[in-house]
Amino acid sequence: PRWESVAIMSEILQPPSMTLKRKLAGVGLSFETHRNQADGEDYILDRVVNYFVDCRSGTTPNEGVYAHNMKTRRDLAVMLLLDISGSTAEMEESGGLSIHHKQMQLAYHLMTALHGLGDQVSLYAFHSWGRTMVRLVRMKAFKERCIDSRIRNRFAMLEPVGFTRTGGAMRHAARKLQEEETGVPYQLLITITDGFSYDHGYEGEYGEEDTKKAIEEIRYQGIGCLCITIGSNQQEEKLKNIFGKASTLAARDYDDFIHNIRPALLRAVRQTRAG
Repeated sequence: PRWESVAIMSEILQPPSMTLKRKLAGVGLSFETHRNQADGEDYILDRVVNYFVDCRSGTTPNEGVYAHNMKTRRDLAVMLLLDISGSTAEMEESGGLSIHHKQMQLAYHLMTALHGLGDQVSLYAFHSWGRTMVRLVRMKAFKERCIDSRIRNRFAMLEPVGFTRTGGAMRHAARKLQEEETGVPYQLLITITDGFSYDHGYEGEYGEEDTKKAIEEIRYQGIGCLCITIGSNQQEEKLKNIFGKASTLAARDYDDFIHNIRPALLRAVRQTRAG
């Protein structure tokens, strides 16, 4: 019924928790110089001169004579890639949200939290129909500076359909990421999927090996890769084999995702050219 769909989307499109924001806050930072500090590594010459002038004149001096380097500058660009293939429509035996809805919620919360922290973020959904049609659906482009009703409406229109040519979608997304002039040292591709690569002529070991090869190619370009599943029936060891050297997070549920997202992201950041 329509009212159920509205209720599900309302749940999915809730703002991310402060816990998630705190987990992400320290990821992808670079050093920047903070001037006029009471303590630090370097003196600021004109401030030191003013300090002694104030002391000699009997005026209370400003003690902010130092420059201090701290990791506070956001230097992260993230391309989120969301699997919307037909296999994600699978429901849990206990009911509740489908894999599709869980992945949407996770993608929306990651996008919104990273955007709120000041990172550059884009999100594309993907599915495929054979080798010549790997489709990326724009949910949010890097140039879109606010997450508004237009972006939320795009989420509401998503339906799980088609197949999962994961390697092709990841290559396409990585090209888009490289074409963007982000100007930041840390670039990540985060793929949210159920872990089942399948399409016409893309079954079994062939699809798995192509996904692994795509990740190797992307990492060689200096882009960190993180692959996330949530509530998937795919075996964790199988996921690690499919995703090769990418950072992986096989979350049982949303709470498990929250608990493990920070170390998984840090592993991906270390794969980048700057990491």
